[in-house]
Amino acid sequence: MATAAATTSSLSLLFARPNSRHPSGSHLRLPRRARCAASDAAATATKHRRPAEENIREEAARLRGPSQGFSAWYVPFPLTPDGDPNERYSLDEVVYRSSSGGLLDVQHDMEALARYPGSYWRDLFDSRAGGTAWPYGSGVWSKKEFVLPEIDSDHIVSLFEGNSNLFWAERLGRSTSGG
Repeated sequence: MATAAATTSSLSLLFARPNSRHPSGSHLRLPRRARCAASDAAATATKHRRPAEENIREEAARLRGPSQGFSAWYVPFPLTPDGDPNERYSLDEVVYRSSSGGLLDVQHDMEALARYPGSYWRDLFDSRAGGTAWPYGSGVWSKKEFVLPEIDSDHIVSLFEGNSNLFWAERLGRSTSGG
């Protein structure tokens, strides 16, 4: 509520008429010209995009972060009583079924992930959402540590899918629902 009141009061200053009988008697005088940046150096300092001549893969190699020791692997699901409890497969391996013919599940090294508190993960993933840094702009790859932690960013193929808005299709809805 406080935010709405503050917004309303600040917007009223923009639309105030100089000759109105406003009880406060004070009027906001705005300069005729406003500068967007103090200098070219200030604009360059805030720029976070790669240079036009740099390839997106070159940017990924330049920004490669240190390995955090995260890992994941395939395990049989559900584990059968007669199955090997040590059966596991690399995520790089092309395998569709366990040795007993069952499904596979991805298991993460939870101890490695737990070295960082939940607030760290939340802040990290929030900072990547909607960004354009390769490969974290994708909805899937923005959570790379939880998806496929050992893959090198140079081996990711992505069109920055995910995190896209859903749009209303009212006319389509009316035409298909008969309303």
